[in-house]
Amino acid sequence: MARIKGISVPFKFTKRGYPESCVDEKCLHDSVFTILSTMPGERVMRPDFGSYLRSILFDSVTRASGYRARAEVFRAIAVWEDRVSVQDVLFELDDTTITVHVTWRSAGNLEARTTLALPRAG
Repeated sequence: MARIKGISVPFKFTKRGYPESCVDEKCLHDSVFTILSTMPGERVMRPDFGSYLRSILFDSVTRASGYRARAEVFRAIAVWEDRVSVQDVLFELDDTTITVHVTWRSAGNLEARTTLALPRAG
């Protein structure tokens, strides 16, 4: 498998003043994070990019909204990151945070886990 190279997320500079880079699984992790944390319409040049995960999670938390959020994670990653296949999506709730655990496999069949923490509505 060819190495994956990109710019790390969140965007930051190295000590030499260049954008910090990422490789392989870290790039895929950053890509999944970017997809799930970007609402469609936030990017001017690509208004359909992202997922509706935040708007679903900020609705009242019910079993139905959990199923919709899970389906949205699968949909958004399938549309925007073809180098990743989602294996499972789990949600953790506490008083102030909803944590989304996405277990995925890359094309190289290495398993990784990415976590996105969002403030809970209400």
